[in-house]
Amino acid sequence: MAGLKTYNLAGLRSAIFSQADWAPSNSPVAKDRVDEFINRAYFRMAEEAPFLFFESEIRMAIDPDVNKASSTDLLRISGGDAWSLETELTIADPNVTQWNSDRLWDGRTIQLYDADQERWLKYTIREVDASGFGARYKIFLDRPWKNTTDTGIDWFVETHEFNLPQDAIEVRSMTLRRSTSMYPLSILGQDSAEWSSLANSGRIVSKGLPRWAFRREHKSLRAPTFEPEASIEYSAPNWVGPEPTGKFEYRFTYIWGKQEVWFHNPGPQTQATLSAQESRYQPYLESPPSHKTDQIDSTIPDGGGAYPEITITLPDIDFTLGFGDAATPRYHRSGIKKRIYRRRITEGATPGPFTTSNLETPDDFFLLDEVDGHVTSYVDNGSVTPDYGVPLQPVHGYQTVRMWPTPDTNYTVEVRCVRRPKALTDAQDYPLIHEDAMDCLITRALAYLYESQGNAAMAQYSLTAYQENLFALGKRYGDLRSKSRPRRKRPARVRRNINLRRLLTISEG
Repeated sequence: MAGLKTYNLAGLRSAIFSQADWAPSNSPVAKDRVDEFINRAYFRMAEEAPFLFFESEIRMAIDPDVNKASSTDLLRISGGDAWSLETELTIADPNVTQWNSDRLWDGRTIQLYDADQERWLKYTIREVDASGFGARYKIFLDRPWKNTTDTGIDWFVETHEFNLPQDAIEVRSMTLRRSTSMYPLSILGQDSAEWSSLANSGRIVSKGLPRWAFRREHKSLRAPTFEPEASIEYSAPNWVGPEPTGKFEYRFTYIWGKQEVWFHNPGPQTQATLSAQESRYQPYLESPPSHKTDQIDSTIPDGGGAYPEITITLPDIDFTLGFGDAATPRYHRSGIKKRIYRRRITEGATPGPFTTSNLETPDDFFLLDEVDGHVTSYVDNGSVTPDYGVPLQPVHGYQTVRMWPTPDTNYTVEVRCVRRPKALTDAQDYPLIHEDAMDCLITRALAYLYESQGNAAMAQYSLTAYQENLFALGKRYGDLRSKSRPRRKRPARVRRNINLRRLLTISEG
């Protein structure tokens, strides 16, 4: 009696080998190639048949725009540095705005008033700081102000846009939550929003309970080109645990800003951590990942039985961006930080008093830690616990969404959408689609396989089978209503507009 067929990555690969009558059991290259075809087919199905994938609900925060607290709450150039501003009022002054210096405003837009030309100019906030600079808030910009001595600069911070997750491929609905009430948001086209002046600055549009949403610009961070290197050090301090030693690979990304902690689930930074750490917050923007390091082994002890720690070399992005001179106010304030991801390949011994063992070792990179932009080395000694809930994802940028009217307070937006699936990397990874769609996935992957082998006839045959399966699945999963429920269908016909009929009646009379 045949056993139950398991359609994880290993099962899909086995089904493709059987269908193609191909048995490269000892060829890792063939397995990697078929895994690539499976993932290509998986992602293609997400584009062509999102109804086969399960929906996700994402919660986002949207904040009101921020204006100055008083007529004297203005900005000026700080220390003659055109990239640095500071408040003219001190932090302790009751008439000053309480600037957010915990990275929530990093990457947001600030409008500054050019009194000479009588116009508002848009800049991006790199970072806000509230420490060590004469008790004044410091604001660092992405572009320089035109002069180095200007004072009395009027300002306005826009926070009314939010980023959809980079893997959202189809938005089904947006709902605004306010206390115990929920308000569905209507979607406007960008052209309609611009023609209706809804896309104007938050300084001049109305504020209130948002009822419409429309798409704005696409935002992204450039991928790092620096190739990180991992090396071992036997000098004290060594690997301290409680993470076991092992063989590892590392990658990193650039990030900018952060989101509120309430809308995602960061894991604890260490086994003893009792509160959420800022380094585990979801960033406002994240770049694609860097190259991975060569595999590094920390399982070989020295003569005294101590295991080596691992040092990862990183680039100085602050210097690259021009924020590396200690004589300037903008020193080390580029706003860009680096996230380090680690993949565990094997599990070794656990040093010291710890007895950690039997860890999960999926073939994924997981968030390990976060460092400032100017930090050029990071030491992994087993004291930090990787965040198993934050695997490394390919990022191609973020689509921003704006609300109208501009929010008058903080709101929660619930986005119901289909998300681009994560690549299947481990043999035990299951595709997030209905079980009936597995055959559809196999036939699409077979089309890629036959195409790579130059077998045009079988590639076309598999593609036709895929399209037929897709059509059949569309009739079942394309609508949640029962197939036994009758639907009223009318033939197409011309329906004259009632207003046109009324005008014709008036003109004939």
